[in-house]
Amino acid sequence: ARIQLHDPHAQLRVPDDYSAIQLLSAAREILDLIYKISATSFDVAYLDPACGFCWFLAGATITRFLRVKIDAQDAEEVSALTQELAAINLSETGIRPCLKFMVHPRKPLVKAQEALARAQEIEIKDSQ
Repeated sequence: ARIQLHDPHAQLRVPDDYSAIQLLSAAREILDLIYKISATSFDVAYLDPACGFCWFLAGATITRFLRVKIDAQDAEEVSALTQELAAINLSETGIRPCLKFMVHPRKPLVKAQEALARAQEIEIKDSQ
């Protein structure tokens, strides 16, 4: 709910924007829940499909922040956001069954994969 509330007002390029801070905080709280669920043997196929939508929103939010940090060439934040996005990546967390009810589950993944590829390019350039 906080993501949808603050999303229209967030200015991601402004460092101390309240709505942007709330967006990232909400996405990271969802990520924390993903960590907790993935640490158990619980079969996520039994979760409500709304969980998949929340995880999608968290991934989309982190992807937006990642794009801004890539443009700003903030390598430290790019690295942190890339790791957070990798945790939401469907193949790593095994949450694909929850997202099968979404209409277009691949479109956000393509954008996330493009952002990850750009982040990896920046990390390679920084290491050289």
